[in-house]
Amino acid sequence: MWIEKVTDKLSEIYGEDKAGQVSMNIMPSCIADFSKMLEKAAPGDNVNETYRTEDGLAELFFTGIKTDSVSILKFVDVNGQRVTAEVEL
Repeated sequence: MWIEKVTDKLSEIYGEDKAGQVSMNIMPSCIADFSKMLEKAAPGDNVNETYRTEDGLAELFFTGIKTDSVSILKFVDVNGQRVTAEVEL
């Protein structure tokens, strides 16, 4: 799943032990916020948003698209390294 891939990228930054904790702390709020942004978008709109960890070591760049019927998270970049998601939010 894409969240595990994001956590793997965070492991490169924080180490394996801390990456899971960082992911559990930031991902739910990032996903919730980004889902709201996609819901407000017009069908066909691409939506981008950047989230940063409090310590500034990681930057997550979310990209998605709103279709007529669903909102799709296309990918997440973690410090410039792309993780393909292609998941409906």
